[in-house]
Amino acid sequence: MKTGKKIPLNVDSKFKSHFGTVDSKNLKSIYIQFSTWVEPINESSCWDCVVKSFEKSIKTNVNKYLDLKKFKPKTIVDLDLRSSGIETNKRSFLKCEITLFTNTDLNLKSPLLIGDLNEMTNKLIDCEKHKSEHFNFFSTKS
Repeated sequence: MKTGKKIPLNVDSKFKSHFGTVDSKNLKSIYIQFSTWVEPINESSCWDCVVKSFEKSIKTNVNKYLDLKKFKPKTIVDLDLRSSGIETNKRSFLKCEITLFTNTDLNLKSPLLIGDLNEMTNKLIDCEKHKSEHFNFFSTKS
C-alpha cells in the first residue's frame, strides 16, 4: 500500500516546487523539492566550485530558516546540477531536494505546516535568486 504523499507549493513562477513524505502514516521526515533551469551569466574557471558554493549557501539558509520547534537541526540538502555540462548560452536543469526530520507529531495536510513550508521555500528561492552572481533562472529549457 502506497503511503507517500506529495503536495504542491506556490513559489516563484520560474521554479516548480512541492513537498511530501515517503510515509504519511508514520511521519518522521518531510522533503521539499524545487527545480528550475539555470543559465550562466559569465564564464567560470571552476564550475565545480560554483556548484559546491551554491549548495553550501542553500544548506546555510535552510538552517537559518528552519523552525526548530517542528524540525530537528539535522537536514540533508541534495543539489543536482551537473557542473560538467554548464556552458554560457546553454540552460542546465537544477533540482534541489531538502530533507527535514520532524521533532513533533505533524499533520502533513495542516494549512499551518503548508504555509510554513511554502514561506521557507520562497525565502530560500528568493535568497539564492537575488544573490546569485553566476546564474539566471528560467522556467523552461528554451
